[in-house]
Amino acid sequence: MVDREEVARLAGVSSMTVTRVVSGKGYVAEKTRRRVQKVIEETGYIPNRIASGLVSRKSNRVAIIVPELSNPYYLQVVEAMIREAKKYGYILSVFKAYGDEMPEVLEEVISNRVAGVVNYSSPFPERYKKMLKEIGAKLIRADDGETDFRMTLSYDGAIREALDLLLRRGAEKILFVAGVTGDFAVNDRRIPYFCKYMAERGHAVSEEDILGGEYPIRDAFAVGQSAAERLLKSGRRADAVLCLNDMMALGFMHAWRRGGKRIPEDTAVMGFDNIRLAEAFDPELSTVATDTEKEARLYVEYIAGVGAEEDTDLHAKFIARRSTQYGQSADEKGKAEG
Repeated sequence: MVDREEVARLAGVSSMTVTRVVSGKGYVAEKTRRRVQKVIEETGYIPNRIASGLVSRKSNRVAIIVPELSNPYYLQVVEAMIREAKKYGYILSVFKAYGDEMPEVLEEVISNRVAGVVNYSSPFPERYKKMLKEIGAKLIRADDGETDFRMTLSYDGAIREALDLLLRRGAEKILFVAGVTGDFAVNDRRIPYFCKYMAERGHAVSEEDILGGEYPIRDAFAVGQSAAERLLKSGRRADAVLCLNDMMALGFMHAWRRGGKRIPEDTAVMGFDNIRLAEAFDPELSTVATDTEKEARLYVEYIAGVGAEEDTDLHAKFIARRSTQYGQSADEKGKAEG
């Protein structure tokens, strides 16, 4: 195994400089830092603190990595996982990381020799996936690669049902507030389902119909607000809006109404996740719910190495509330006129 002194020799720097690059503490010229980092990546150097984790005894810790802590959905998942983890004697640790923050957090995770990692954030760099596998950690959502873990989450039926309702009630221009950075959207299937089903119904989706944003660099509520403000400024029509998650939808609704628009009279709005706050908002937010209890159970059972249940499919469910009571369906109009 390559040590710090070898990295220093190959990079033509002192061992103290290598320490500064690895720890991120102390000044190192950018050109020097890049040279040292290149040697680290080429040699597969593992800092001592992490290396000690590679040879220590098996841990009873499970790490869950989330991109933000202000979204209640992640807390609901953590709550469900804690209940399941207790059954097998595991302790759950929660980490917040995204993008450039990921290496530092993964080093902490590896040094504690976790039994498994559940990732809700950006993909892991290859070298850290290799280290985690070396300590026997089971990885869930670490990237889009194949693993032994099997779970299928389908939004198809729920999105079809939601769009059927909106179209039946007269919505013609339906937008999707994705609000995410490119790397965060890579494996998300909600947007493709939306585009596919709209096209099947004769409503082609243009690039302008998918509103981007800076989530999770900015929190979901703020991203939703920003999307609404941009839409208001543009003057574009929006009969209905789907948002990537409930917090984004609540942020959108807040700014949309502040701009003089009514929900659902002018624009129907729905989200994803079914957070508890969705029912407390006015109007109550329509949403797509997933079975977080079953999801948590499948994660923990996989990490614990116990026999997983045969049914590993999760089917999302559309929950209609007042925020999507847009207009009236043809049947409802007929009854009203009769």
